[in-house]
Amino acid sequence: MGEAARCPVQISHLKIDSPSRWGASAKALALMAGARRRGLVVRADQCIPVPDSVSLRAVTCAEPLAVAIHGVRRAGDLLGKRILVTGSGPVGLLCVRTACLAGAIDVCATDIFDRPLQIARTMGAARAVNVSNDAEALTLNDGLGGDFDVALEASGAPSALGLIFRVLKRGGRVVQLGMFPSGEIPLSVNKLQSREFDLVGSFRFHEEFKMAVAMLVAGTVDVTPILSAEIPLAKADSAFAIAGDRTRTVKVHLAIS
Repeated sequence: MGEAARCPVQISHLKIDSPSRWGASAKALALMAGARRRGLVVRADQCIPVPDSVSLRAVTCAEPLAVAIHGVRRAGDLLGKRILVTGSGPVGLLCVRTACLAGAIDVCATDIFDRPLQIARTMGAARAVNVSNDAEALTLNDGLGGDFDVALEASGAPSALGLIFRVLKRGGRVVQLGMFPSGEIPLSVNKLQSREFDLVGSFRFHEEFKMAVAMLVAGTVDVTPILSAEIPLAKADSAFAIAGDRTRTVKVHLAIS
């Protein structure tokens, strides 16, 4: 990455005064139909022009990058902070990069597979911990006040919050980006209260989508490490199978020519 990618940038708080213009959703029952159909009509305000020189593979990451930017803005000022990112899928990995750009001095990423953790280091993580076999690496200071100022929870795994509550500093903030499968999970409210944690939600994005496109066009964020494969539309079945194997891939691009 170039010098621009390493310099901290200001990612300030977001105030939303109008509903999001973006109708897509990663939920099983989306808010609107997606692009897997013969025709698609979009409004002019949903279209952002990009130069021909910019890779279409790169700009397809504008959506997860916008999610990450929104989550980091919900976290507040990260300058000089120590950050934990739980879950190293596309959003988690882009949270790692965005937190670095926002001035974090130390970012630690977790996952249950080694491959995404290798990529997390490429995206700027100083530490990468496989919590399926080395969770103790994060809990050595349990009871001593915790290691991290902010946690960005991007896994949607109920166990992640339990881990976060053990390693977060008193008065720390948790930003919940990952969607839990059932929507309801047990929560240690006593620990939340006694250690005065802030627990805030982060859902999709708004103005951040334009920010994400601008950052990709400028090369501020290099998404090459998370683009695992490009597969033609004729082999869509195998593309989805490969995309579901997190031991090998992070994000698979389905090429429509």
